Amino acid sequence: MAIIIVNDLPAEVTADEYVRVAEIIEAQGDPDGLVFHTGFVTGDHIQVVDAWESRAQFDALRESRLMPAIMQVMGDRMAQGGPPPEPDQYEPLDLQTS
Repeated sequence: MAIIIVNDLPAEVTADEYVRVAEIIEAQGDPDGLVFHTGFVTGDHIQVVDAWESRAQFDALRESRLMPAIMQVMGDRMAQGGPPPEPDQYEPLDLQTS
């Protein structure tokens, strides 16, 4: 069953940093199990919304690509800030793609 992952990034993460992390991940090819991904500014922070085929596939991407890309872009600032917040997870009532 598909899942929706919603992640509210800390306010200090800039749009430029978000784009740079995304570029690193995208350069490695399409993540296994990703249905869709989007990020946008809301209020004082960036919110990221993904749909995945499974939580295990999201967790695999997070450990193998996302966290290393974040460390590459944010470096010491990331290390000093502690672990990133755990994203919220939802089960969609439906999931339509074109």
